[in-house]
Amino acid sequence: MKSDGLVISDRLLRSWLRCPRKAWQDLHDNPSRRTWHPQRAVQLGQEQRCLSRYGAGRGLVMARGTPEALRGAAAIQGLRLLAREGRFQLRGRIPLLLRRDDAKSQFGPWIYVPLLVRTGRFINREQRLCLAFLGRLLQGFQGQCPPHGLVLSGDGACQQVSLDPLQPQLDQLLEEMAVGLSQPHPPELIAERKRCAICSWRRPCNAHAAASGHLGDVSGVGAGRRRQLIRLQIHTIAELARSDPLRLGQALAREGHPNQVDHHNALAAALALQARSQQSRQAQRRPDAVPSIRNSLTTRLHQVP
Repeated sequence: MKSDGLVISDRLLRSWLRCPRKAWQDLHDNPSRRTWHPQRAVQLGQEQRCLSRYGAGRGLVMARGTPEALRGAAAIQGLRLLAREGRFQLRGRIPLLLRRDDAKSQFGPWIYVPLLVRTGRFINREQRLCLAFLGRLLQGFQGQCPPHGLVLSGDGACQQVSLDPLQPQLDQLLEEMAVGLSQPHPPELIAERKRCAICSWRRPCNAHAAASGHLGDVSGVGAGRRRQLIRLQIHTIAELARSDPLRLGQALAREGHPNQVDHHNALAAALALQARSQQSRQAQRRPDAVPSIRNSLTTRLHQVP
């Protein structure tokens, strides 16, 4: 696959930032393998409600379409833009454009700045780079890249994000996407697979993870722990299930805190047992988790006068 003529949209960019494998599948995989999830619809509904409250609170009339932008409307909602960027094209939908009269564009004595709606408590890297991406689209549209973008939260607070410092990061990201999306095979599964629960490609990825024995499927193994186990030459669930808990605990202690040997031994025993349980598909109880009759809650309750 060649990267020449590759079209990168704002949705594809978000997918890549969350999971490169998802972005590759969005572009190349068979759409019939998708499984619908309401997450996207919920986000769009929340975005629309936030924008409606924002516009009503400031007396903005939400215009639509390129002709309104050329006339200098105060607010443009849902404008779709297309721009050329090196050997590929950029396209995207801007939730809201706000006119600023403190700068000039090729349309007149005003400039448009993009606004995004965020769902979390803080502005994250994905939202910053998406703003920079929309700013790049606006540069091709109005002849001037806006100096900043806006991020609107659910409570109506609006924060300003400078776009100039983000341009080198965006350039690097676009190059990474151009290379990664032109490969004949999808990228590896992400280490932190909890987010896969809301992905439309979760079924084929879950099947691939089960077939390959992905360590991220073991309860208690996150991204950091998986990297640590791989450094110890444990790459699959089967290898973790076969590992000696005592040796694994000592190795984990050397990797982490040597003075916490007991903690790492207990952790290694729990991980190995969990891997064996998942491999055999049978529940297994930890030896120290068997309740003692003498110390059981029922016995202590009977002893209460």
